Amino acid sequence: MCRLNTCFNTITFLLVLLLFFSGRLSAQEKSKLPDIEEVKLIGVDRPDTSGLHHVVRNLEDNLDHFPVKSAAFYYHQLGKYYSLQSPNYRKAANYFNRSHELVSDLPDSLKNIEYSTLENLGLVYTKLSKFDSSVWAYELALKFIEQINNETYNSKQALLYIHLTELALNGFNNLKLSKEYLDKAKKYRNFALDTTEIDCQLATSYGRYFFNEGNYDLAKEYFQKSLKLAELRNPRERRNLQNISYSYLANINFDIGNYKEALKYDLLSLELEKGENNPANLIASYNNLGEDYLLVGKPDSAFYYYSQGLQLAENLGSAERKIEVLGNLHEFYAGQNDMSSAYNTLKERSFLIDTLTAHKTKIRYNELLRKYEAEKQEKEIKEQQDQIDLLKAQEESARLRLILIISVIVIGLVIAFFIIRNNIKTREMKARQIQEMSQFKDSVTGMLAHDLKNPLSVILKKHDNNETVNYMAGKMLTLVQNMLDVRKLEQAKLVLQKEPYSLETIIDDASNQVKPLLDEKNIHINTDLDSSWVNVDKELIQRVFINLFTNAIKYSPLNSSILVKSESTGNKVAISITDSGNGISEEDINVIFEPYRQVSPLSSGNVASTGLGLTFCKLAMEAHHSNIDVDSNPGNGTTFTFELEKSSVQTQAATKVEVENNNQLTSSERSYASEVLPKLQTLKFHNALFLDDVMDEVDTKDLKNLKPIIKALSNAAFSDNRAHYDKLIEEMKQMTV
Repeated sequence: MCRLNTCFNTITFLLVLLLFFSGRLSAQEKSKLPDIEEVKLIGVDRPDTSGLHHVVRNLEDNLDHFPVKSAAFYYHQLGKYYSLQSPNYRKAANYFNRSHELVSDLPDSLKNIEYSTLENLGLVYTKLSKFDSSVWAYELALKFIEQINNETYNSKQALLYIHLTELALNGFNNLKLSKEYLDKAKKYRNFALDTTEIDCQLATSYGRYFFNEGNYDLAKEYFQKSLKLAELRNPRERRNLQNISYSYLANINFDIGNYKEALKYDLLSLELEKGENNPANLIASYNNLGEDYLLVGKPDSAFYYYSQGLQLAENLGSAERKIEVLGNLHEFYAGQNDMSSAYNTLKERSFLIDTLTAHKTKIRYNELLRKYEAEKQEKEIKEQQDQIDLLKAQEESARLRLILIISVIVIGLVIAFFIIRNNIKTREMKARQIQEMSQFKDSVTGMLAHDLKNPLSVILKKHDNNETVNYMAGKMLTLVQNMLDVRKLEQAKLVLQKEPYSLETIIDDASNQVKPLLDEKNIHINTDLDSSWVNVDKELIQRVFINLFTNAIKYSPLNSSILVKSESTGNKVAISITDSGNGISEEDINVIFEPYRQVSPLSSGNVASTGLGLTFCKLAMEAHHSNIDVDSNPGNGTTFTFELEKSSVQTQAATKVEVENNNQLTSSERSYASEVLPKLQTLKFHNALFLDDVMDEVDTKDLKNLKPIIKALSNAAFSDNRAHYDKLIEEMKQMTV
């Protein structure tokens, strides 16, 4: 038995040794890097990339085992592979950045990798549309060249300024800056040893510059020159230069109306695009050819290329590209009088746009939510750190008091000073955080209110015969409008539309708005009014009465009454509204006008509200240069009083828009009307938010003669009156002629 145990233990020990050494061998095998010559091949631009994938995989499996002195070289080669052989620009940017971080460890024989890394990093960032990062990489490359002061880099300086020219043109749309870079590139070209590549790039860049400047003759001349010089370059560069030149030559001929020439160059560009791995560019080529063929009178060919683009967009799964192609197909069907297909295409495109918009909104919401959670977590960490710091400060203070008992008074004063200062900073910090959270809350509230406003307005217009729906939608719309106007009034962004109105008419309209509430509790509104007219913004003042009537009804008993009185005093009209409720305590009176503040549940009869109604009333009165006061004692009802400006004119302003002649508008008004008219013509119906923004801008710029027609357009949109809306658009066109 003892021998059997000894034998078993020996076998177990041998098995453990075998597993250990096999693990060591597999680890050594995994950590073995490819040969240096193989690594050099993965960064070379060549058509045949077979056999390179296993080298790349091996490198990526051993990222942690790169030798320190050559790690930058390995990362640089991986970056070139993913920027040239197998385009993945995010990966390429990551590897180039890691190479740049480690270039200081390279031996002198590989120092030139630093320049190559920075240049390629700039090119990759441009592909990713990170233009500021591209400028950063190119400027570091220029600084590297200045430091080594070697004339062999003159050609590279010229190429860097050409790259910066492309950024100025396509990234920042700055013609002046692009010209400065071109001049610098031309200067260094004169000192370069080999100018072949520079001349090709310069010709292309000058062509782009003159194209953006609108000088098509010079642009064509430089692109033709670029095509000739491209024949001297390697296959990849030649294809790239030819593709750029063909595309721009097609655009130039298209813009000048030479559609047959445009078609010729777009076909040449398409053949090159088919050889590239860029579906987005290929879809754009199909779209261009569709337009060309349509304009040269070959609709069948146009339909073929539009269909090819649509099929490729569907295979690619790109909603943006599919929307673009569907837009062209819709115009094609409409031009061919195939209205059924045009409608179906437009319907599919609208559905994709709505889906894409909803997706982007969801992404934005999730981003805001993550930001909020991060800020909340950061705040908690900061508070914990403050507590820790405070405890450390207290411990240090106690230790110092024990050691330096003789100086206790001085030390006590110093400690008190630091504690007070820390407390002040903490309070300031918390106050700032509270303010930021309040601003964030206001922003979200404003967005929600804007999103609710349009649908509620449409419900109101569509349910005129349903009293319950009409009332509840009107009540919600009033709450939403209160939220929006409170923000505008607080930020002084609401411009009043003051006109003469009959006070009695305003009160009657407000009473009709709250009639369902009055009938529910059998409450009557009694009036004791003189025949005054007031100069006010009717919409705001009417909602002041609605809010005050609603409050009075809420807190009044059944079968009671509300008294409204007015009395003229000089150029003012004093108005009071008195209810028969339980009244408001002195403590609650001090806070009822603050946002989101309500009286106690006992005082309010357990009636809930948003707490914005009286805030709106106070701000609306202040906007009219008036104040609202409250007088109340518990058990004796409540009276709200305020004054309005008396009007000597008793004729109400007309709201009908009449177009007499072009002199109705000033030159600045005609210019602004011409600017917004295309947007108003293509506006998605019921999107009155844009009309609200236009009205605000008209008020801000004091374009008085445009106010009536913009207001009428907004009313037509809210009332679902498409015919009247289109008629007003035609009138507005005549005003801008």
